[in-house]
Amino acid sequence: MEPPGRTPESISILVFEQPDDAVPYGVLTGDALFVGDVGRPDLLASAGVPATELGAMLYDSVHRKLMGLPDEVLVFPAHGAGSACGRSLSVDRQSATGRERATNYACAPMDQDAFVALVAGGQPAAPGYFGYDADLDRRERGRFDPAAVRTLTAAEFLRHRAGGAVVLDARDPLEFAAGHLAESVNLPADGRFAEQSGTVLGPDREILVIAPDGRGEELVTRLARIGFDRVAGHLADPAAVFLARPELMRQAPG
Repeated sequence: MEPPGRTPESISILVFEQPDDAVPYGVLTGDALFVGDVGRPDLLASAGVPATELGAMLYDSVHRKLMGLPDEVLVFPAHGAGSACGRSLSVDRQSATGRERATNYACAPMDQDAFVALVAGGQPAAPGYFGYDADLDRRERGRFDPAAVRTLTAAEFLRHRAGGAVVLDARDPLEFAAGHLAESVNLPADGRFAEQSGTVLGPDREILVIAPDGRGEELVTRLARIGFDRVAGHLADPAAVFLARPELMRQAPG
């Protein structure tokens, strides 16, 4: 199926148990329909596509195409609670078209103008990296290789920092407050690390990661998933840097 609205090229995939079944088993709705919500049509505004234009497409996609499926068709969305792609996404990983028809605010009967006003207005600010990623998604790029993630020595780390790389410290905030490198940014690993990084940092600047024990490769991979792959590497032994350059250390005010 082609249900544009979240993006012009959005697709959903109908899944049948048997080739000759009249009713699909389920539908992979991508970013068009979530459990309890629908996709935001405003996220491509920075790329010059008006939310009202995509909202009109989304109305047709949701109310005529997806809601045109029988009640028993299972719904498998691309995102759940915590995603910035909607306002009220459920923690449930699946639903059914009948359930969404009855409980999803955006699937209630309404005309196109009311729908567009409802889903295009009052949305929280889009994460800063969305516009960058929208452009990136239209380009051919190689696959990210986690095996290429570098573990840096103290000397390598300090050399990149002196060259202008930003230090992204993913330790617990209390640990960071007790002692950290000057001008580093604290975004804890346990949380919406990638989304917050993409909002606070720019994609054109080299990044150095200070990670909790054993999580360096994980965090570099999470950054790569939002297109932030200009990561020089992660620090193997933060204490070595802290001890070697005490004049660079700072503490958060008590």
